[in-house]
Formats: sequence, C-alpha cells, structure tokens
Amino acid sequence: MKIAQLSLAVELIKNNYLKNINSIMDMGTKTLRVKYDSIKYLFEQANYNFDKNKFSFLKKFPKGNRESTKLFWNSIGIKNYNCIDINKVKGSIYADLNIPFEDKEHFSKYDLVCDFGNNEHVFNVGEAYRTMYNLCKKNGYIWVTQSVYGGNGFFNFDLSFFENFALANNLSIVYSAYLVNLDNYEQFLIPANKVLFEALDLNKINNIDITYIFRKTDNKK
Repeated sequence: MKIAQLSLAVELIKNNYLKNINSIMDMGTKTLRVKYDSIKYLFEQANYNFDKNKFSFLKKFPKGNRESTKLFWNSIGIKNYNCIDINKVKGSIYADLNIPFEDKEHFSKYDLVCDFGNNEHVFNVGEAYRTMYNLCKKNGYIWVTQSVYGGNGFFNFDLSFFENFALANNLSIVYSAYLVNLDNYEQFLIPANKVLFEALDLNKINNIDITYIFRKTDNKK
C-alpha cells in the first residue's frame, strides 16, 4: 500500500464510510510502500498513536525490509488480519487463485476484502474476484485498486468492469476514484470520470490506477 491508499483508508474509516471494520483479508501479501515521514504525518493528523520503533524500518525506504500492511491495519485498531497468496510468505494462507478457493472456514468471514494490485497477476481473473466475493461478509466491503494505464499484470481495467461488477452482483458503490501516480511514491486521487481521464497528459504520468469500494448487500452466488 502506498500513501494515497493509506490516507484514503484512514479518511473513510474516520468518517464512517467504512463502518464496523474488525477483520481484513488482503489478496496477495501486500507490503507498506511509503516514506517514514509520510506515514508519521498521516497518523499524527488522524490522531492515531504512531509507534516510531515499529515503523523505523521505513526510514530506509525504498531500501531495507518490506513489512506487511498488517502493521498499518493493526496500528489503527484492526487486529484481525489475513492475506492469501501462492507464495506462502508473511503468514499468507496458501491458494492458487486461478482455481476455486474451497476453504469455507473463511467464507463470509471478513468485513473488508482488498485487492491492491494482486488479481491482475492471475490468469483466471474472474475466479479471483469470485473468491473475494465469497470471503466478504454480507454488509462487508470489497476494495479493489487496479491498473488502468501502465500496469505490470496480465490485465488493465476500466470503469465498465467495476460498474458491471457492481451491477451483476448487487453491490453498492461506496467510493470510486482514479489514482494518478506521477512516480512510484507521489500519488493523487481524482474523480473517476472518463472525460477527466482523457484530459490527462500521459507523457507526464508513470501509471494510473482506478480504485472502487463496494458494499456487499447479500450472499447470493
């Protein structure tokens, strides 16, 4: 997770757009990709306790160790964290997301299920999103951030994917935005509007993501 995603998470939780988040599942073993001063400032502005010792590894960023986003979520009060991946690192639950995930112990278990740039690396991308849906509780949230331009996966996504994903699965849309990356660590959120997107000078942009947060309203397949 980068600073724009961390800031957005804090803002939405603080302002009750994301309510009653006690458990999180990450698709992929996600790590913190942020400068020490940036996350320190974020915590101070949001009146969260900032543990300098726990986050001191970020003083070497982008060099040094990469730590799981579990540290961030735990630090803002969300203690129940899991991630799912094929690589078996950082405590991840093993799964090949190309095939159905059948460990029903985790079905309808999580208040928030996140894909911050993982599922585009799965050939059977539809199955990966079916797994996300199954992991999420009724009235829980599905948060997807995926590449529109300049990504490194097998797929790029656009507005129509997200709008139809919501329509087909009776998901309400809580939030949407484009995430414009000027370089690896400078990011800006702008409205998810195609006219605005087409006005951007792509020669000056590293890549563009799109982020959507959905609320799951029922448990239908």
